[in-house]
Amino acid sequence: MPTMDDGGANAIRGFNYQKASIILVMIKNFQKQDFAIIPEADEDFDVKCENNDFYIQVKGTNKISPKKLMKSSNSKNSGDSILEKNMEPGSNSDIRKIFICNYTESLNNQLIEEYGDHIVTPVYSLSDQQKKVFINKLNLTPDQTTRLNNLYIFITPFINNSTDATTYLKGEMVNEDLITSNERAQLILGELSTLVDQKSEITITNEEDYNKKKISGESLKEFLITVENMDNFNSILESLDFNFLKKQKIRMEKNKIPLLFQDLKSNIKEEITLDSVINLTDQGALDLIINTIKSKISDINEHQLWAIAIDCFKDLGE
Repeated sequence: MPTMDDGGANAIRGFNYQKASIILVMIKNFQKQDFAIIPEADEDFDVKCENNDFYIQVKGTNKISPKKLMKSSNSKNSGDSILEKNMEPGSNSDIRKIFICNYTESLNNQLIEEYGDHIVTPVYSLSDQQKKVFINKLNLTPDQTTRLNNLYIFITPFINNSTDATTYLKGEMVNEDLITSNERAQLILGELSTLVDQKSEITITNEEDYNKKKISGESLKEFLITVENMDNFNSILESLDFNFLKKQKIRMEKNKIPLLFQDLKSNIKEEITLDSVINLTDQGALDLIINTIKSKISDINEHQLWAIAIDCFKDLGE
């Protein structure tokens, strides 16, 4: 997991259409059984969910048409087509999807809305007439034909534009009850973006590497708890009358708490209960916690002291 800092709250670095598509699938599915997402694996990203394997290509280019789907998937215009590349990994029973944001009328006329269990909705299958064209022109094998029947088009509800994508994803997080504020939404998107980048950079040479790239539903639940904790910590810190530099020092110390001061935190929370601080101001409650910390440990600097006090106060609220 990435280290939390202010970066995610201020800007989503390198946010692009593929990353937005991955995050959309995360938001919609992370609570499902056995969910895991693997960026930059056999396809642009792979998904495992409820005993199904999904292989997903992402095409953020304009005017995707049947003709474009039969063109090479690489810039040199040679090799397998977009469709053939999507059919390569996995088995015949696996589900394949191509995410697009813009398409021609000629493709739209060949799409049939499908219902059922999918990681995104609505999805569209190709018409029988269009499948025959692909089978004949690409000279597909029987296995490829079977895989073509398990291929679906998903038209993303956002265009290839970071502003449009982030606006939509924030709305989805509201729908999934993941956020309570715009600041928290920005923080979550920023940190998810960083997480996807980190996982994407892992090169697969063996099964162990593949597992390292996985982002499981359980790890995403822990991730969201961590983001919520950081957001609550920052809210308390911002209410204090400290200058920018001091707040930055305290945030830096916050990241060290799990390693150095867990026993101290446990002792503090045994002595200070919610009832003892519920009627105090934030400053009054923090003063009480700080005095308790000082009575237990002397070898601690001021920024560590405030970081532990704020973290204890936050935990009482949770």
